[in-house]
Amino acid sequence: MSACRLLFTAVVSCLALALPLAAGAPLTVTTAEVHYDDTGITLELTGLITARDLVTAGFANAGQVLAVYPEAGAEVAVGDLLAEQDPTQAREALRAAEAALAAADAALLREEREIARDRELSRQGYVSQAQLDVAEEALTSARATSAQAASRVDAAQKALAETRLTARVAAVVLSRQAEAGQVVGAAQPVLELAGLEGRDAVFVAPAHYNLTALPGTEVILSTIEPPNRSFTAEVHQVAPMIDSNTGGIRVTLRLPDEAAGQVMLNEPVEGHLPVGIGRAAGIPAQALVRGQGGPAVWVLGADGFASLTPVRVAHYTSDRVFVAEGLSEGARVIVKGAAQLFPGRALQVQDVQE
Repeated sequence: MSACRLLFTAVVSCLALALPLAAGAPLTVTTAEVHYDDTGITLELTGLITARDLVTAGFANAGQVLAVYPEAGAEVAVGDLLAEQDPTQAREALRAAEAALAAADAALLREEREIARDRELSRQGYVSQAQLDVAEEALTSARATSAQAASRVDAAQKALAETRLTARVAAVVLSRQAEAGQVVGAAQPVLELAGLEGRDAVFVAPAHYNLTALPGTEVILSTIEPPNRSFTAEVHQVAPMIDSNTGGIRVTLRLPDEAAGQVMLNEPVEGHLPVGIGRAAGIPAQALVRGQGGPAVWVLGADGFASLTPVRVAHYTSDRVFVAEGLSEGARVIVKGAAQLFPGRALQVQDVQE
């Protein structure tokens, strides 16, 4: 037991002698001076090529699908038949409407003959004015009934025509939303189409940046997959709300017509979006360390010692960090050697400003 105590005492004594030596050994460091400025950065983002015009095609009325013709990826021209719906009910409705119109027209013809006869008899004094007024009312009613019946025929003809779904624009089929035999509701999507003209590039940018000044900015885009192509696009829209699925802000760039023909739908592209981050000081990334509450840097004091100072970082890059708050203008932060610092350690500062 006494031997163990002697060994423990010896180890403690050696450590006590070593600590002051370590604390007193100067650490060679370099510094960087803090300067705040209105800072702009470039966001390197990856996005996808999308169609400018996305269209869903569906039947105007509910019914059973007989056939869906184009497959996904097929191109369709204006007027091409896309899908057909069971026309049985529409045909029966048209027959009933046409029969009602024939009956209404026959009744109208009868009333027109009746009124012609009554008017002649009224001039001869055989029909009273009261009887003539009744006949006139009957004619007006017959005309209204005929007009309503004709309107129903027009609606039934339209409903029958709408059992054939045709393309209204030249497009490419993105997906089939219904198949033959399926009962669909009115306006339920059967096909999803993308217009052949016009392409956009859509990116999702981090939500904490101020992107309001981006619309109208020209951005160089590059394709990722070979053959590599580059072209200029203009920022068309910045979404006003955060996308709940991605947690970012949707940024849409409009491609010029000559570039639209060089890319495919859903093709990935890279873009460099310039954004402002406000007033910030850029310092070498090597200066940033981890403090108790988050990011911090060692600030060189007038006494030659460094103190750990927490900071708020506005943006990180591979070699620099942009500090928004926590440092004074003109302060000097430790760069080389920051990771080896501890409070009270002696420093040897080289005349190198990074």
